[in-house]
Amino acid sequence: MSGFNNLPNIAVLEKDKTPEWCKGFLFYARNLLTTYDWRRQQMSSLWQSYNGVKTATHNNLWEKTYGRQNKAKYIAYRAGRTKINLLHGEWIKRPLAATVETINIDAISEKMRQMDFMMGAMLAKPALEDLRDKAGVDVMEGAQIPSSEEDPIWAKYSPKDKCEDVMQLIINEKIKKLNLVQKFGEQFLDVCVTSSCYGKIEIDEKGNVDYLKIDPRDAIFQEIENDYFLQKSVVKGCRQKMPVYQILQRYDVTEAEKNILQDMQGS
Repeated sequence: MSGFNNLPNIAVLEKDKTPEWCKGFLFYARNLLTTYDWRRQQMSSLWQSYNGVKTATHNNLWEKTYGRQNKAKYIAYRAGRTKINLLHGEWIKRPLAATVETINIDAISEKMRQMDFMMGAMLAKPALEDLRDKAGVDVMEGAQIPSSEEDPIWAKYSPKDKCEDVMQLIINEKIKKLNLVQKFGEQFLDVCVTSSCYGKIEIDEKGNVDYLKIDPRDAIFQEIENDYFLQKSVVKGCRQKMPVYQILQRYDVTEAEKNILQDMQGS
């Protein structure tokens, strides 16, 4: 467990986070991958079982308990794959929707103020319309005034304000653009096979936002008791395997870094 002893000091100022300090985290992450390699081997065996691939390691996982041969013979019928695929298909068909809600105290207060204002405008609607028609003064600045508490106009003011409407449109578009239904479906499959799933929101150097599904075998984190959602882990990341051309497309690299990548590809 020596890999846990080389975690860089996290109680440092931003100005002290040098390239050497960052490199220490990379070495620590690599040690985490090495330490839990046995678990990744088990996950690979489970995926092989799901795909119907039988190897000596896979058979030992099911035929032996604590190194002793089980009396019951193991036969790979792949019945689990059919059931898992059925669950996966049902999950994919479920609608994926996110609803924007206001949780900020100031924003909620502003919405309540706006509701009170519109309620007063509704009660004074005849006088406001008369003032607009005769004196040419539009107190509501073109905004529609509800006629009653059942008027559909309330849906524009009470449940969602303009910012929420815009954010709701953005989220609905991102669900389609980022192909989140398929990605979340693949993560559901990860849970069924390996009992875990991981993902992250990534912003590249050009400001593009994407959601990346992480292979459970490549997830990097500190394992802490009762920390099921990695809220206490100081290190959270993943190992990404990318061809050179994909690295060049995603990141702005210098000529020296490009030469290093080409040398690594040649070896």
